[in-house]
Amino acid sequence: MDIIFAGGNLPFEDKLFIFLHHIVEIPGLLLSLFVIFMILFYTPKWLKSYSLLIANVTLTDLIACCANLFVMQRIIPIKLSLFYISYGYCTFFGSHVCYIGYCLMVSSISNGLYSLCIAFVYRYYVLLHSGSIRTIYLLFICILVACPSVFHAVSFSTVDDNPEALKPLLASIFSYNLTNLVVSGHLSILRFWTMYAIIFACSSTVVAYSIMFLCRQRVLSALTIMDMSPKTKNVHRDLMMALTVQSLLPLVIVVCSMMYGAQQMNFVHSTTMEHLVLLIAAFNPVLSPLFSLYFVRPYRDSILKWLNRPKLRKAHLLSISVAYSMK
Repeated sequence: MDIIFAGGNLPFEDKLFIFLHHIVEIPGLLLSLFVIFMILFYTPKWLKSYSLLIANVTLTDLIACCANLFVMQRIIPIKLSLFYISYGYCTFFGSHVCYIGYCLMVSSISNGLYSLCIAFVYRYYVLLHSGSIRTIYLLFICILVACPSVFHAVSFSTVDDNPEALKPLLASIFSYNLTNLVVSGHLSILRFWTMYAIIFACSSTVVAYSIMFLCRQRVLSALTIMDMSPKTKNVHRDLMMALTVQSLLPLVIVVCSMMYGAQQMNFVHSTTMEHLVLLIAAFNPVLSPLFSLYFVRPYRDSILKWLNRPKLRKAHLLSISVAYSMK
């Protein structure tokens, strides 16, 4: 592991978190790919439009998972400086590539929140207008909503400082052994684009949850007063439940933001907290596909059929053998 990640003789704690990143993010990556497979081949016609929004959230989760696995970073904020030590596969390509991977991951997490917002607004629109939006329009909306996150990633990816200036400063503050480690970051977070990127990432949770909470309340209120068949009402409730549970997952970003803020303001510091910020953030794109598979009924029913197929086949063979023995 020391050789693979170009980290010299890594301490046990660093090796442990490299292992945990793999344990968390590889299943998340596979689950996201599985959800995309289900969307492509097991989506009924009545769910086609909404499945685009599920795919949008899942694709964002997939990008965030891949980026987190690629960088496996430890964030070290202190006073006006911000450092990243990378242990992932990006270390083969240098500090700037690791930094770009980090920017992509942070922007993907923000876009994931806004993608959930689109899904909430869509459910409210469908209830009010008793019809779905054309797929091409939904695709345009998803692209439009993703534009701020793309701009955030691009603008943030150009403001990292020279590692040769960062390493001596970090070593002087914490006396860390940085031999062979890949370091990137910012000498000062007070630069315009750096501060913009931090504010954008931290404020995404507040903005997105305000929109989701408002839409959820209105949808649930509408379901209680609108005249519709029990089957249609149950479909809406199931999809809203999926969205509600998925919307709770990004609350871990609040925990990550608090841990980051506490270290940036120099209230507390530990290598464990430095590692945990991005490891905790990784749980959102890992669990989100699971909830999509469970709460979206057509996907859940298809999976249950697969799981029950051996039992049904065994029961069928048993019935044949019983019938044959009775002849």
